[in-house]
Amino acid sequence: SATYRVIATNTTTNCSATLTQVADITVNTFDAIIENGANVTICGTSGTLTAPSIAGASYQWQKDENNIGTDSNQLTVTAGGNYIVVITVGGCTKPSPASVVTLTTPPVSSVAITSDATNNTACAGQAINFTATPANGGTNPTYQWRINGGDVAGANQSTFTSTSLTSGDAVSVVMTADLTCATPVTSNDIVVTINALPTVTFTGVNATVDGNNQVTIDEGNSVTINLTGGASYTWTPNTGISSLSTDGSEAVLAPTSTITYVVTATSSEGCVSNGSDTLQVVVRPNTDIFIPS
Repeated sequence: SATYRVIATNTTTNCSATLTQVADITVNTFDAIIENGANVTICGTSGTLTAPSIAGASYQWQKDENNIGTDSNQLTVTAGGNYIVVITVGGCTKPSPASVVTLTTPPVSSVAITSDATNNTACAGQAINFTATPANGGTNPTYQWRINGGDVAGANQSTFTSTSLTSGDAVSVVMTADLTCATPVTSNDIVVTINALPTVTFTGVNATVDGNNQVTIDEGNSVTINLTGGASYTWTPNTGISSLSTDGSEAVLAPTSTITYVVTATSSEGCVSNGSDTLQVVVRPNTDIFIPS
């Protein structure tokens, strides 16, 4: 409350009187706005406009200067246009700034992915390249690649390459079109088959290959080695190889000095070993002493 004084003066007689009165004055302060903003895009056929919820307030919504809606701080809109809300609190009335509402039909988009691996099959460690092809994706769609439903960190381009997939992994991508009201869409799954690289096992026919892939022979002798683990094999170097089967799985070795062979195996699926399979043939020198008679 406050004390107010009014002085009344008769302009004819120039007489004046003073009236003093104590009065309670209430000042209503509130914001009349539409919280959605000045420009509102509604995706679909309807949406909601919202004004501040004020205790004791009444609301009158207007579209294109025509009263609509109910006495509520929210309004469901089904058509575009210029909307305001007039809020009244304790006899004080304020209109909001206008909000221009546009209703937009969400676009229909899709995305499909392919891989460069034949029948989506590769060898362990081999790179597989995946490519996403969008339909109605707009100028610059965004992507998120996934493996078995989980996002791959940093995989946000239209292409994706992996060398670490395992057999049965499912690769897909989520695309969001560069269009108003676009929602994310998910591609088809590509389930990959990953074939293991072959590992070579060395078996000596007339000598024993130890756990370190080493076999010992006497100078001037030979050893026959059988290989398993692949479908075909190549030997490097070819020094001291006296005979070799067509597929390389059996070799007769007769080197004149100690040598290490590197064997590369190829599986029936066409996968090639990593070159770490080696066999060392240790040649014991002939120490016989010849004494002429």
